Amino acid sequence: MPRGPRIDVPEALYHVIARGVERRAIFRADRDREDFVDRVARLVGEEDITLFAYVLLDNHFHLVVRRGRRPLGQFMRRLLTGYSAAFNRRHRRAGHLFQNRYQAVLCDADEYLLTLVRYVHRNPVRAGRVAKPAAYRWSSAGAYRRGGAPAWLETATVLEMVGGRAGYRRFMQEGAQEGKRPELSGRMTAAMEQEQSRPWLGGQVLGQERFAQRAVRQARQREAEQLMEAGRAEELPGLAAKVAKRLRLPVERLRGAGRAAAVSAARRELIRAAVLERGIRPVAVSRYLGISTAAVAQHLRACEGAA
Repeated sequence: MPRGPRIDVPEALYHVIARGVERRAIFRADRDREDFVDRVARLVGEEDITLFAYVLLDNHFHLVVRRGRRPLGQFMRRLLTGYSAAFNRRHRRAGHLFQNRYQAVLCDADEYLLTLVRYVHRNPVRAGRVAKPAAYRWSSAGAYRRGGAPAWLETATVLEMVGGRAGYRRFMQEGAQEGKRPELSGRMTAAMEQEQSRPWLGGQVLGQERFAQRAVRQARQREAEQLMEAGRAEELPGLAAKVAKRLRLPVERLRGAGRAAAVSAARRELIRAAVLERGIRPVAVSRYLGISTAAVAQHLRACEGAA
């Protein structure tokens, strides 16, 4: 069955899983795991991601994350591409490291956040690697049980929900007999999808029917907005040509680092027309002009002050 597009919703909870190609190891040594964790630690801040839990096994990993304003795919592309390139250099190999595309299961946070954190933390126990989750070095379980979580790992939300570290220990013990759960691993069967009466989701959403419908509606609305924004951004060359012609400037001078008074005035008029009149996003204008978003914002403030 072909996979549909990802359901990408701002401020939503995701269970992310990626596996090695042909089930091969994606972590051969602690140096690999350290590199991966370092990349996650840096990128969660840069890409507006909240990380609740993680675990690294030999041939796959799990993340429980909430995306912010930026697409989850941007965070994952930077993480997987950067790590794959570094792994290949370290181990003198070539080719794909990860199997197909990663899985990102959209989850109802109210219903599944606690369950997912426990499921992820107990993964090494189910795999026979350790007897207790916190004994496994390459997961977030130790930070939950012992404290001292790094700034890039969000533990306070879950600990508050379960009543602190003592409550977390009880909660983990309650799941000691929990076996493999296909719906949490991202491996939903056709029978499970049919039972949920929404096979069209392809297993991408974990939650009640109302949550799934709302998530899909929000994602499709965002896709339509992005298409509209992209369409408006295509107007930039035409707008720039009109401004340059009226002010008798070569259109090329509007783009780049030039700071002459006439060029600055022309840019400001273009930015006013593009952002304030046509609704084109400032980031698209900054890319087209080759200037920073801060410079675009400065021009906009000047436009508003002159209004």
